[in-house]
Amino acid sequence: MSIIHEALKKVQEFNTQPAQPSPEIKKLRTLKMYSLYVTVFLLGGLVAKLVFNAVTSSFESKQEAAKPLAPTPAAAAAQPKAPLFSTRAPKQSPGFVLNGVFFSDGKAFALVNNKIVREGDTIEGADVVKITPEEVELSAGGEAVKLFTYNH
Repeated sequence: MSIIHEALKKVQEFNTQPAQPSPEIKKLRTLKMYSLYVTVFLLGGLVAKLVFNAVTSSFESKQEAAKPLAPTPAAAAAQPKAPLFSTRAPKQSPGFVLNGVFFSDGKAFALVNNKIVREGDTIEGADVVKITPEEVELSAGGEAVKLFTYNH
């Protein structure tokens, strides 16, 4: 029985003493921890990059959707454009100069000979018949006179 008793004592001593890992095991554990830290760091960076790309691409697509579609150069060249401002003085009927046309509250106004007129008004003996964005039509002595906003 003494052999059994001695074996039990050794097992009991072995269980009560803290186990000290060998230096090779310590190095292996340290290496595993560092590799785990590096892996987590790299995966975190990858996830952050994917999230950033998703957010910026959705933001850019919203901006592109808000932009008006520009016509192609061929389509833009094919469409004739009326000049907004003429560098030359427009041809006018003698005695009348159309300085401008504007609209306010659904009413049309014209600036003829530096005076503001509306349809139905009279200026220098001529009645204002019609005002459009492109022209003003007058009736002077039964004769129709058209004043244009730009050269025709």
